[in-house]
Amino acid sequence: IVSYGWTKDNIAASLTDGLMTREAAFSNDTTWTDTNFDFRAPGAGTITVLTVAIDVDANARTAGTLTITAFVANAATALTVVIDGTNTLESITTGGTVAFTKGQRVGARITTTAAWLPVTADVAVTMIVSYT
Repeated sequence: IVSYGWTKDNIAASLTDGLMTREAAFSNDTTWTDTNFDFRAPGAGTITVLTVAIDVDANARTAGTLTITAFVANAATALTVVIDGTNTLESITTGGTVAFTKGQRVGARITTTAAWLPVTADVAVTMIVSYT
């Protein structure tokens, strides 16, 4: 079981499948960087948990919806987690079974509605992966 994390600052309204920065990502040129958005799976496995959290209470959602979607091989999956009127600071989706194979790129993307506020919010996303 491994966790991967992404962040994005100052979340704008009307984003569609926006990229986020993966934290402490080992890049293809063997240097540490914050610019690799997805990770290349070192083996087959499944995404089992997806979480999102707003940085501070003062930036809690006040309008609109923010959705994080798990991506495999640059395609959206059905696994999502949402910040909305019910979950204004954090949300978690468990029991996911999104499969991937060795070598596929796995990541997360952010989508917001036109009404999303506050645009000063920063998010942290965590994905838990189980390798077989």
